[in-house]
Amino acid sequence: MIRIYNETILQNQLNTSSSFRPAGVGFILIYGGTAQLEINQQPLRQLAQDLVVLSPGNVYQFPALSTDVRFYIVSFDRKELRQRINYSFNGYSSFRIMRGSGAPNTEVLKLPAQKFGYLLELCRQLEYHLANHSDYGFNNEIVTGLSSVIGFTIADEMFSRLQPAENRNLRKEQLTVQFFELVSQYAKEEKELKFYADKLCVSIKYLSNCVREVARQPPSRFIAEALVNEAKEQLLNTREPVYAVAEALKFSDQYAFGKFFKKHTGHSPLNFRKQNQRVDTI
Repeated sequence: MIRIYNETILQNQLNTSSSFRPAGVGFILIYGGTAQLEINQQPLRQLAQDLVVLSPGNVYQFPALSTDVRFYIVSFDRKELRQRINYSFNGYSSFRIMRGSGAPNTEVLKLPAQKFGYLLELCRQLEYHLANHSDYGFNNEIVTGLSSVIGFTIADEMFSRLQPAENRNLRKEQLTVQFFELVSQYAKEEKELKFYADKLCVSIKYLSNCVREVARQPPSRFIAEALVNEAKEQLLNTREPVYAVAEALKFSDQYAFGKFFKKHTGHSPLNFRKQNQRVDTI
């Protein structure tokens, strides 16, 4: 599902607070006035004619908006986007963008004026076709096409800011990207590195060395991150009790899950749920 909000719709959408988290990946395009934005309670510089890349793992808040502020927030469901659009990005480059490697301040992009205007016009077209949905004609195809062009336009800008990686080993990069893809599929059920090494037909030691060399982090960290993100999603988007979430994520018991979650987030699952229930999902 693709959602688009302007400054008026966003205020009407926020029911419980002025904070929000996106349901999927997306961006904010501020094209009029100025805005103050906080990400996870960390303030950014004053924004004007800027693009902010959104992540579903973050909480956003506008502490201050000018009276003439104008913006679009566009949010994409990642799974649906992958099904409808074939993004043939280089896997390793995509990983570097997501981790911010070689691209300082990747959350806020100051686009060239011409590209900013082009992106704004695409958002206006997307807003029109989402608002004028019809079961007849090719409206769905138009929305998919616009979403694809928007995605490639932003990715093109982000790719252009990456610093060239030195001493690249393509085999190790490929193996690392395959590892990431497996983690996104199986992290809920499989927490041991041996499972991923067996899937990739390599030894545990070789896989660990490849991931450490390419991503500069141990593979256990990526498995844990995927598991934490899944746990957050279930805690925030379902009413399942904590013990049921622990069971769904294949932990031995609620205590083991709570210990793992607090280690990686600093909060118990119950406290995390209570604190973030006041944050609206858009």
